[in-house]
Order: sequence, then C-alpha cells, then structure tokens
Amino acid sequence: MKKYITLMFFAVLGYIVGAAAFQTPVAAYVGAISAPMLANMVQMPAFTLNTGLGKVTMKALQEQRAQLGRDLEAIIKTAEDESRELSEDEEGKFDLKRSEITALDKKIDRQKTLDEERSRMAANTGIPLGESEAKELRNSAKKYSFTKALRTASDRNSKLDGLELEFHEEAMAEFQRSGASGGSDPSSVLISQKILESVEMRDMTATGGTGGDQGGLTIQTSVMGYIEALRARSVLLRNGADLMTGVQGNFTMSKENSLYAPAWEGENDPAAESSPTYTKVTFSPKRLGGFIDVSKQLLLQSSESIENRLRNQINVGQALAIDRGGIQGTGANDQPTGIVFDSAVNVIAIGTNGGPITDAILLALEEALENADGAFGNIAFMTTPKVKKFLKLLKLDDGSGMFAWDRLTNTVNGYASEASNQIPKTLTKGTADGVCHAALLGNFSGSAFAQWGGLEILVDPYTQSINNMTRMVVNQYADFHVLQGGMISVVKDITVA
Repeated sequence: MKKYITLMFFAVLGYIVGAAAFQTPVAAYVGAISAPMLANMVQMPAFTLNTGLGKVTMKALQEQRAQLGRDLEAIIKTAEDESRELSEDEEGKFDLKRSEITALDKKIDRQKTLDEERSRMAANTGIPLGESEAKELRNSAKKYSFTKALRTASDRNSKLDGLELEFHEEAMAEFQRSGASGGSDPSSVLISQKILESVEMRDMTATGGTGGDQGGLTIQTSVMGYIEALRARSVLLRNGADLMTGVQGNFTMSKENSLYAPAWEGENDPAAESSPTYTKVTFSPKRLGGFIDVSKQLLLQSSESIENRLRNQINVGQALAIDRGGIQGTGANDQPTGIVFDSAVNVIAIGTNGGPITDAILLALEEALENADGAFGNIAFMTTPKVKKFLKLLKLDDGSGMFAWDRLTNTVNGYASEASNQIPKTLTKGTADGVCHAALLGNFSGSAFAQWGGLEILVDPYTQSINNMTRMVVNQYADFHVLQGGMISVVKDITVA
C-alpha cells in the first residue's frame, strides 16, 4: 500500500514539474510517467505517508523474536539428533537468524522505550488512549489468561510467553515508574493496570461441581475489571471519593483549613488581611497484602469459570480491603488514616459511654457540615446494618408514622443512605468496650485514594505443597487521605441493644 501511495505521489509530482518546466501537456505526461519509474528503479523512499497499516506493536515484535528463537533451536536439534556438527549451510542459516535476533532485540528495546514514554505521557497529561488502541487493548485483555500466568509461574521450568509475558512486562514498567517496591521478585506474576481496568464478558459451558463451587452452572459471566470491582464494592467510591491511578512516587496535596474571606471596608480604608491557610498531606505507597491457597488441580483447569472465579475472588477481596482502609484505617502499622480516625473531620459525640443514635444526633451531623461550609454536592449517609435496622424502627414522632430511615426512599434525613459491614462496629467509648458502631454523613469527594501500579502476585508452590496447594501472595500499593475534613461528619459511639 505504501509503495502504491509513493508511486502515485511521484506521478503527480512529475506531472507538476514537467508542466511547470516546459509548460506543455506532453512534458507533463512524460514527467508523470517517468518520475515514479525512476523512484522505483532507485528504490528511493523519498516521501512516505503513514497510513497506519504498518503499525509496530510490542506483541508482534515479541512473537517474531520467539519464532526466530525456535528456528535456532530447530537448527541445533537437527544436528544433535543426527549426532553431527552443523553443516556449512546450517551455520550460515544459524548466523543469519542470530543477526536477525540481534537487530530485533534493538527494535524491541526501542519499542519498549516508546511504549513506556507514551504510557508516562498519558498518565501525566490524562490523555486517554485512541479509539483503535483502546479497542486493541480490550481485545487483548479478553485473551489474557490469569490462570495460565499463575500456572506458568508455579512451574519453575516454564516461562511466561505471549500476552501474559507482554502484560507482565508492561506491569513491571508501571511498577518501576510508580516508585513502589513491588515487581522485583522473579517468581511473581505482575498484573498490569491495563488489565485491572478492563471489563470482560465471557461465554462459558456449564461445567464443574454440582454445587457450582468449581466454577460450574454458569453460562455467561461478566468479569469486572479490578477498577470496576473496586467501585462496585467500595462504599466510599460509590459515594464520590476520588481514585487516582498510575501515580508515581510520593506526592503531596493541599488541605484548605480556612477560606479566603474578604470584608466590606470604607472607600479609603485599608483592606483587611484574609489569607486562606493550607496544610499538606503526603500520599505514599502502602503495601496491602494477603494470600489465598489454590489447589494445583484447579490451576490445571482451562475452564473459563475457574478463570473468572479466581479473578473475581482477588478483585473483590482487594477492593473491600482498600475501602476498609479508607473508612477505618488507624494510621498505625502502615495503614492509611481512614475517615473514622481522621482528626480533620467533624466528630459528633453521643456521651461519655456512648449511647443510642437519635434524630437529634442525625440533625447534629448535618449541622456540623453546614457550620464547616461542607454541606454541598452529593451528600450520603452510611452506617452498619445493625444501626440501619435500629433507624428503621426509630419513630420520628408518635403520629406521622415516619421513621428515621425511610423505607420507601431509603433515605435518612433526606439523604441517600446505605448500610455496609465496612463501617466499624467494634469501637470503644468509655465503658462501652468494643461494641460501638459508627455512622458517616458527608460529601465524600472530599477524600481520595491513590494506587501505584497494578497487582503483584507471588506464586509459592512449596509452602502448601504437602496439601497439593499453591499459595498466591497478593500485593498492591495504595493510600488514602481526607482532603476536606469539613465535608464529612462522623459519630463513632453508637450503641445498639
């Protein structure tokens, strides 16, 4: 295609030059015919139009590199099988293939640098992938096999290849850019942020155990990408908390402690000083780790249902843990400081030893937001399931038939509400030891999560080998901070009989 475009270009160029130089139709036609012939004879590229048809991808280069490696192995194997040295012809082919590999390795290095630079620019500028690139990524993510990558890593005699190797290397580059410490263990499988952000729909055959505990009884399953699972499971993200992915190193964000407040003054009076004050919070990668044991027999399965089960199990577990850190992280032992323990939020106290929640406490939560100029935007209420039940039975008065938690609109004091086991229910206040529940009201866009790189899964085939199990240790690097404490109110000494 490029050749034809080049010849057409020279034809037009020859026509223009011939007409301009000799100002005759004959000269123009001669130029149109001779120019592309000359360009073709001397193989002169001169001018190339990028049609997008010859786009080089890392996957294509790696596949070409793998094929050349197999060709080399085939040449050597033929001679070894016949118990002889390489023939002159075979030596020539071997040297040629080796030189092609050397040249291809340079191309792969250049392409890797180019891909990393594109990813870095996209992360820094927020420029999304083009439509064709996004489509190619979605198609590749659908073909990526989580179980194949884990199975390969558990066998020390096997190496990742294909898409699994491509996304592993992409994830390694993401970890290196992020500054997090993950990604260095050679026995690990790295899951790229691109895979985590993908959403898949897989068609399956109903197979597996009769109870469906081996992935069976499902014909079609939507496999949420990690980010989608995080948003679906996270109480905070569902209600407006920000999620920053692809971040690099430690970084700071400002917390505004007081607003700029101008005052009315006389015409010639000096303006009163009113400067907003700021403090800074530093986001730094904190390791969120856990492990699951999977039977080796399960990893040998190629069933799509097994693939989906493993993915969703890890996705949901990580999502819940990150959300829990944002709500009730203590700030100690390498935990982030969650909303419940953040000193910047509005705290409403019930009593010395806690007490039952009342309509007056609900109104106080709202009043605290208004006093802090934080009562704007999408405000939501959240608490534990037990407090929700209590509020559904709490009458606002004796005659209206209205309850604190409206059963028809699912609202509390007019605000969208939900219950979650992510909200702590084992807090202590005075003599109420380990039995206090919390409730939160606010615009949670005043808080943010940050995530460095993708997932790191260390595959350990030895610890549980006596039980024929493979242990998978999952590591992720994230952090959380409240950025605008006045936008969130908390009560954390609710007792429920």
